[in-house]
Amino acid sequence: MNRILIWLLLASAAMPARAQELTLHQRLIISCFNVQVDEVVKCLREGADVNARLGQCTTKPFYDRWTGGTPLGTQCWTPLIALASAHDYPAPPTELGQIWKERARARALLNGIPQDQIDKRRSDTMTILLLLLGHACKLDWDDGYGATALYKAVDNGKVAMARKLLEFGANPNTKTQVYIDGAGDTTPLHVAFQSKELVQLLLDHGADAAAKDSEGRTPADWIALDDSRDFDLVSTPDGPRVRPRDKTSTKAQ
Repeated sequence: MNRILIWLLLASAAMPARAQELTLHQRLIISCFNVQVDEVVKCLREGADVNARLGQCTTKPFYDRWTGGTPLGTQCWTPLIALASAHDYPAPPTELGQIWKERARARALLNGIPQDQIDKRRSDTMTILLLLLGHACKLDWDDGYGATALYKAVDNGKVAMARKLLEFGANPNTKTQVYIDGAGDTTPLHVAFQSKELVQLLLDHGADAAAKDSEGRTPADWIALDDSRDFDLVSTPDGPRVRPRDKTSTKAQ
């Protein structure tokens, strides 16, 4: 009898520990990141907290198989922050393995995703956003580093989401800390340099064009440093405005 008991104990010790079962609130956050409308609706109907934080999670729900990376601050993610952090494109097929090790191939596969799939995810993203807003989600809660849903949406180029968040009163002048390296005190307007539409949108909703990051750079400086941009942020008598870049000048105005 003792031998049987000892064998059972040894066998159980050798078995891998079962992953912690996700809570209802965690399921909501993860389904927002995965842009799963039906699952979001189900979680909300079951009473999931629209302002819950992810907390500890034994799985890797936000692992990016396209890049091999995982964002920081996910323990503080809310459903809204997770949604703003979601990709506009689906994850690669599982059989591709560690596709992030083949950058050129990954980029080619991303570029080959049908536009209708991207449009569908964007539409589903806005549907989920309206669901969260309808349940009074907190707009300006951040990821522990200062990045709010608006900041994430702007950083990910989500114009429609950024516009809706601003319409509902999201703060356009929040500031982030340093994650690992780079500048701190960055605002949504700083990271909007990729899109003149986002820059102007934020300006129209009161974003501070004079805000400086921890290295003393304004949003206009961020734009000027990007040679691929075709616009600049300039001062005018009517306030800061987006203007076409002077291609004849070797230095941004």
